[in-house]
Amino acid sequence: MRSSSGRSLLIALFTVAAISASPAPARAHGGLGLSLYDQLGGVYGIAPLVEDFVDRLWRNPVIIANPAVAEARKRYAKASLVFLLTEYLCDKTGGPMVYRGRDMKTAHAGLQISDKEWRAMIGDLRRSMSRFSVPEEAQEDLIGIIEPTKKEIVVGTAAAASGAEPEPEPGHAP
Repeated sequence: MRSSSGRSLLIALFTVAAISASPAPARAHGGLGLSLYDQLGGVYGIAPLVEDFVDRLWRNPVIIANPAVAEARKRYAKASLVFLLTEYLCDKTGGPMVYRGRDMKTAHAGLQISDKEWRAMIGDLRRSMSRFSVPEEAQEDLIGIIEPTKKEIVVGTAAAASGAEPEPEPGHAP
């Protein structure tokens, strides 16, 4: 007969094995009252999603065509961006982490991010979420968390919101 402590150890080992064996992609828990953090699979679901997303950003021709972004890529390690973005999303989706990076305006100062680059970034995020089978509702919730930062990141967004004419994209007539 097994002891209760032996049984507890087996249960704990099976639980760890089940968690380790479960896929990292987000799991659909719609309607169960779970935070977006939990719907995305916690840090173990968010971290690989972010890594895939940053890989896409790092090679997106629309984004890296921006000379300021291309220069920043030389100065900052991709792993740093993955870490900070993982921490940011875990914090903003209801997880236990606290984002310790700079505010969005400061972090993106001087990068001259255009609306076209913003849209390319959102497209990359959607592709990463689709790759990890994030349910549509959770995708929209995550985009809803990120969208308000646009005014702090994209050059000209504040001017457009105030009624001023935005700067035209290169190659496009106003």
